[in-house]
Amino acid sequence: MLATVYSGAVQGVDAYSVEIEVNAGHGDPQVVTVGLPDTAVKESKDRVYTAMVNSGFDTHMGRTTINLAPADIKKEGPIYDLPIAIGLLAAQGEIEPERLRDFVMLGELALSGEVRRVKGVLPIALKARAMGKRGILVPADNAEEAAVVEDLMGTDPGFLSTFNPRGDRAWLVRFAPLERGGCEGSAEGPVEIVLGMKTDHAGHIRYG
Repeated sequence: MLATVYSGAVQGVDAYSVEIEVNAGHGDPQVVTVGLPDTAVKESKDRVYTAMVNSGFDTHMGRTTINLAPADIKKEGPIYDLPIAIGLLAAQGEIEPERLRDFVMLGELALSGEVRRVKGVLPIALKARAMGKRGILVPADNAEEAAVVEDLMGTDPGFLSTFNPRGDRAWLVRFAPLERGGCEGSAEGPVEIVLGMKTDHAGHIRYG
């Protein structure tokens, strides 16, 4: 299955959108990353797969292709760890891919699944708003930086396991209007977004 996740990168003082396409296919187990990745991006597959296992997820056993577009601009740093992990989950059928199109995500993953601070959050958040995205997923340590941008919902997962439904349940991710001091919400209130649907034997969606 093919899934597309949206992230961003900073070149000079400007940010640009990065589309991360993840395809989980057949063939010998291997991960191929294309789209001018630097060493840190190439090493992402090892961090991501280990973080997924330590967060309780299954991993794809066939050939996985990860494409970072636009392909003619070099991609640098560990900023794509989180979106690659979410893209893999979507490509494996764990998250519904079409539910990711309204969000931008970025973050480095520790082997434990912890989502670590990255650089360039503010310009990428501004770019996300300019693109009409509904929300942004950022590391908890970057939440205050992203909160500078108005009219953008956000969530700041501390660990990749935040997205683990732990059984047959719907995947609810809580987004709130970004505020200084973190994603604490405001009078407008939080919004729960269903990223994936888990059903019981009767086909009924199960929540939390």
